[in-house]
Amino acid sequence: RNSVEGRDNYEMVPYLESDRLISTYKSATLVVARSGAGISEYAMSRIPSILIPLPSSADDHQFHNAKEFATIGGSSVLTQDQRPGEQLATESDLAEVILAWLGNPERRQEAARKLAAWDKPDSTVRIWNAVKMAARK
Repeated sequence: RNSVEGRDNYEMVPYLESDRLISTYKSATLVVARSGAGISEYAMSRIPSILIPLPSSADDHQFHNAKEFATIGGSSVLTQDQRPGEQLATESDLAEVILAWLGNPERRQEAARKLAAWDKPDSTVRIWNAVKMAARK
């Protein structure tokens, strides 16, 4: 593990293979990432996040994903592009938001509870059952 600015157990990686991803989620305190489909994994793992939506995502879906997680209390949103009422992902603002999450274990615990309430572990089965019911009509 690396030590960054006096913080132990910090590691920045661009991509994780699935076996390493699982162990990383189990030990993670906070995720800083884009807000595509992977955010459901943060909810499943009960990990709060700082989400920086990809501005060029189709129909701005990453921004909407990020705002949903922020609304439920599971994330903070910083934007890569200027948006009215949104915090820009500058180096200093990102550092400030990271430190705010890391310095507040109660907030992280509350986020984990809210993510657990949002997460639907059986969603695949629910969707499959809905498809089967629709096919019978």
